[in-house]
Amino acid sequence: MSNDKDNVEITIQRECEERFKLGHSAPISNTPLGEELRYMSDPKIAEQIINGTHPIPDDYDPATALMIIEIGRMGQLVQQLGNKQITEVTSQDYQHYGRRIKENTSSSPSGLHHGHDKSAAQCDKLSAFFAFQMTTIIQTGLRPARWGIALQVMLEKIAGVCLVTKL
Repeated sequence: MSNDKDNVEITIQRECEERFKLGHSAPISNTPLGEELRYMSDPKIAEQIINGTHPIPDDYDPATALMIIEIGRMGQLVQQLGNKQITEVTSQDYQHYGRRIKENTSSSPSGLHHGHDKSAAQCDKLSAFFAFQMTTIIQTGLRPARWGIALQVMLEKIAGVCLVTKL
């Protein structure tokens, strides 16, 4: 347990390192496929997985095999539906989302919060505007500069008890 800022930051760093080590110790990391998918590797293997054509050897653990099959299934679905259908947010999509969210979930530096989305979802014109805005961002990758700024807050679940694994 850590109580001061420096110790909490050190403890969080150690916890993150452990979690990354766990990721690197996953069974797939110790297979030829794991080696082939590392940084700067041949993209043909990744394309095969996405296309659902990558052969799955018997020595893959069941979780890895299922993951590769699912990636292939999703990749084929994306290819069948085409990019536009998957990356287009409709007014109906926006309204469906906006009506279901809880108003007090979060806020943003823009001054807008989910209450604005909830209200806009009641108006066809505003829903169409925000759906178009979201579609444009998704399809072009251009986003408001403020989206590149993030704040991470670690809250104690029990006041005075700073267990990093529970933050």
